[in-house]
Amino acid sequence: MLQKRTLQLEQAFQKEQTRLSEMAGRPGLAPQIIESLERVIEALTDALAGIQQAIDELCQQHEYLHQNLRRLLALPGVGPKVVLPLLVKLLQWQNLTAGKGDASGLVAFIGLDPQPFDSGRSVHKHPGISKMGDSEVRRLLDMGALGGVRENNPLKPVYQRLVGRDKAKKVALVAAARKILVWAWTLYFSPN
Repeated sequence: MLQKRTLQLEQAFQKEQTRLSEMAGRPGLAPQIIESLERVIEALTDALAGIQQAIDELCQQHEYLHQNLRRLLALPGVGPKVVLPLLVKLLQWQNLTAGKGDASGLVAFIGLDPQPFDSGRSVHKHPGISKMGDSEVRRLLDMGALGGVRENNPLKPVYQRLVGRDKAKKVALVAAARKILVWAWTLYFSPN
C-alpha cells in the first residue's frame, strides 16, 4: 500500500508542478492562485517524505526487504524508481504461487508475455504482449530497460542483438524489460 500511495502522490505532485509552470507566466493572474499551487506542492512534498520514511522504517524492521532491495538494485535497468514496485510484485508472486512459480509465470503475471492473435482465418504468432498484469510495473520496467540499454551492461547486447535481427526497437525494448524481470526473479529466488 505504501508503494501505491507513493505513486499516487508522485502523480499528483507532477500534475501540480505542470499546472504551476503553465500558470506562472500568465499576465493578470491572481497571486493567490500561485500561492495555492505552491502550498499544495509543499504539502505533497511533505506527504511523499512521510511515506518514504515509512517505507525506510519498514525496510529497517525487516532485514530481508532491505537485503532484497540492495540485491535488485545491482541489476541493469533497476534503479530507485523501479526497485520497490518490482520487489512488491516479486513478493506477491511468491505468495500467489507459494514459492513454486517460475519465471514465465511471473512474466505473464506482469503482462509481458507474448500474446498470439487468432482471428479464425489468420494467426499472428507474436503481435504484442498480453498487458494483463500491472501496467505501472510494466511502464517502470520499460523505462528501466530504456535506461539499461544505453549503458554498458549485460542488457545492452540483448537489445542490440534483437535490433540487429531486424526486430522493431519497441519489440527489443519489451524483450529487454522481460529480461530484467527474469533476472529479478532469478536473483530474488536464488539462495543468498
